[in-house]
Amino acid sequence: MNEPENRGTQRSSLLLTGELQTEGGITHCFKVRNVSATGLMGEMEPALTIGDRVSLRLGDTVRVTATVAWSAPPRFGLSFELGIDPASVRRPLGYEPRPFAARPAGPRKRFL
Repeated sequence: MNEPENRGTQRSSLLLTGELQTEGGITHCFKVRNVSATGLMGEMEPALTIGDRVSLRLGDTVRVTATVAWSAPPRFGLSFELGIDPASVRRPLGYEPRPFAARPAGPRKRFL
């Protein structure tokens, strides 16, 4: 299967690490190469088997269950059971967006 042809959602390229747990309970650290709302591409040894279900921890807050969609060791593709916000994978723990502070309209004062 040619993985790039099956992309249906926008993805973010990044290099982060995640934690993956197999159905057998074995935990592996892996590199996250890119992530979208519906899946990700990762890299690790050992190889994963297409169709296997895994549990993931991404960043500080994202937990999701996924199925192995493709495997070309050491890289693999996962399809999430439920969609995620890809930006949340990059957010540090305790992140809260700041409210936008609008500037008053009109000319700026210039100081000489």
